[in-house]
Amino acid sequence: MQLSELIKILQEDYPVAEDQKSLRYSDEYELLETEIQKLTSLHGGKPDHQIVIDNGIVLLKQGSTQPYVVTAIAYAMLEQYAWPGFLEGIRFVGSHLKGGDQFGQWLVERYQRYLDAHPINGLGKDFIAKILEALKTWNLDGVITLIRPFEDQKKRVKLEEDARERQTKLDEEKRQREAEAALNPTIIQENEEIFEAREDAYLDFIKQNPFEFSAYKYSRAEMWWRLPLSAQELLNIIDDHNLDWEGYSAALKLKATQKYEEALIAFETLAHAYPYFLELQWHICDCLEALNADEALLTMLKNECRELCSRYPELENAKIDNTYLICSKQAKAYFGIFQMLNS
Repeated sequence: MQLSELIKILQEDYPVAEDQKSLRYSDEYELLETEIQKLTSLHGGKPDHQIVIDNGIVLLKQGSTQPYVVTAIAYAMLEQYAWPGFLEGIRFVGSHLKGGDQFGQWLVERYQRYLDAHPINGLGKDFIAKILEALKTWNLDGVITLIRPFEDQKKRVKLEEDARERQTKLDEEKRQREAEAALNPTIIQENEEIFEAREDAYLDFIKQNPFEFSAYKYSRAEMWWRLPLSAQELLNIIDDHNLDWEGYSAALKLKATQKYEEALIAFETLAHAYPYFLELQWHICDCLEALNADEALLTMLKNECRELCSRYPELENAKIDNTYLICSKQAKAYFGIFQMLNS
């Protein structure tokens, strides 16, 4: 029987039998029960799931509403039709199972075993959405254990799609940049000279105006969004640049001795030389908090950092000189970054 035919049969509105108990002694119930019991029998052999479905249909037409029959049919659909049967079985249970928590829990456990043995990585976004929609109609204990892996897979699929979209955009921007450079070879050198001059002017300005919102906003745009980079280009930049550890140590000492304004300038200067060493961003925000900077400024800096990590999730495990992580657990917690991947 094709799954589409079975769905039509299961969707029929059959009259409910008044004497449910007598149906439990019918030949069809006995045949269905015999096959299901093979699942836990040491010598019963492999269940014939088509027998379960066929006799379950007869019982439904006779007016059975028994939870055992409903859950047996749903499980047989999974075994007989794989993932499409899983989805339609969930829908069937959601519309037909009335009470019977014991049998519902049995089905949840059987489904969980199937999920453990059959990875869901290959399931598409739309199909996962349908499964989640169907599962959320259940009112059974333990259903959350079925929902969670599909929710996690939904997140992974979304992240993968976003990464592909981001990479396509970055590749296109890179091609345009290379085409412009090919037409005018001096453009890159001129841009770098202009950028360096702006950097010097910014650092001079920030020393006099350490709480200027627009300066920090402009600075992050220059550091992170000036050039469209692929993830690999970004990782190469990080790996190739060894941090000025002497300068970093000096900045840490300033902070430790509560010379927060001097430490702020020191960390900000380092950040422009090593823009992707995210630990510096945490120290900058920490100094600004100690100096009672406006909350709007801190929120903007946090959001900019989150946006960077959202565009480049590869930064989570990036290292300077292939040794030092660019972002500690403390900084990750402060900025609330990379949490979607790990939740």
